[in-house]
Amino acid sequence: MRILNRFLTIIICSLTYAQNLSQFTQKNLLLPPPPNVTAEAYIVMDAITGSVLAEKNANQQLAPASLTKLMTSYIVFHALSQGHLRLDDQIHISTNAWKTEGSRLFLNENSYAPLQTLLKGLIITSGNDATVAISEHFAGSEENFASIMNRYAEKLNMNNTHYVTTTGLEHPEHFSSAQDIATLSSHVINEFPEYFHWFHEKSITYNGITQNNRNKLLKTHPEIDGLKTGHTSAAGYCLATTAQKNNTRLIVITLKSPSTKQRDQDTLALLNYGFRFYETTLLYPKNTIISNTPVYTGIISNINVETHDPFWATIPKGAKENMKIDIQVNEPIQTPLSKSDVVGTISAYLDDVEISSAPLYPSDDVQASSGFRYTLGSIQLMFQKWFL
Repeated sequence: MRILNRFLTIIICSLTYAQNLSQFTQKNLLLPPPPNVTAEAYIVMDAITGSVLAEKNANQQLAPASLTKLMTSYIVFHALSQGHLRLDDQIHISTNAWKTEGSRLFLNENSYAPLQTLLKGLIITSGNDATVAISEHFAGSEENFASIMNRYAEKLNMNNTHYVTTTGLEHPEHFSSAQDIATLSSHVINEFPEYFHWFHEKSITYNGITQNNRNKLLKTHPEIDGLKTGHTSAAGYCLATTAQKNNTRLIVITLKSPSTKQRDQDTLALLNYGFRFYETTLLYPKNTIISNTPVYTGIISNINVETHDPFWATIPKGAKENMKIDIQVNEPIQTPLSKSDVVGTISAYLDDVEISSAPLYPSDDVQASSGFRYTLGSIQLMFQKWFL
């Protein structure tokens, strides 16, 4: 849980500055405006840094259709990682799951199927019957599973999302936003690479029936390697897409396009815009020592301060030479210290606009001293506080 919370902190911190990058480039006329697209809402976001490169109505609450299944998948991935589920678990197909309307894996009523098969059916062909069967197996009912989805949405700061179904079938209280779906997509990609490849698989065969992945862009554009399509009459045509070129992985969410053709054209235009004008650059690898700073009342007098994770920044192409790095250490630092304690922040700036930020940590645990050394350190700390 500590690892998850730290990851969430990094992503949320990045998203705090995400909009600044888009505003910076437009304000300073460094880049042309993003393309006009037919989607009612969209967002182009870097999957690593969370920087938003372009958006329209990104926080508008809209029906997400089967993009809902990204959260269903995300919860199952967590359950697998925690040992609550196994890929070879045999899942009962209830009458309720079997008769679920919409896209289907064509499961047999009152039969059993392995979780891995159902999960791939959910991801590849958007099987509603498989989705409901998984939710009933894990949580007892689809309603209970939806409650878990909403708790995860709250944890991820998906403030414009509320789930009622696990499938995305229409309901007036079931909604999300392009920003929230992009945030969720980044977690799926970064937290569960061992399962992410299923979003790229071209087809699935079950019960003698072969169904193709509904994302046709997977076949025509090799840099595109996931995530999910969606469509209902209320939601229109939706697409969550990710693609990678060199170090840059982009996420594009388009909601409520008028047709599959326009949905695909919208997505490609936005991907081309992002890759043409932006790049993601590694500023510091993980565990890079950034500075050395005094520590008071400890068994040592100084500590190294480092990054725990790679520190990336998404910038307009050619702007790296204009970037400035700022390091803020929360002085005075007192003991005891754990390597998981945040003791400062490293930030990247373009023309005084903060575009990326990450926490800094001690390189080692530091115990508190005792006796004369502790007394001397306390006196030094007192004088240090006076002059801060």
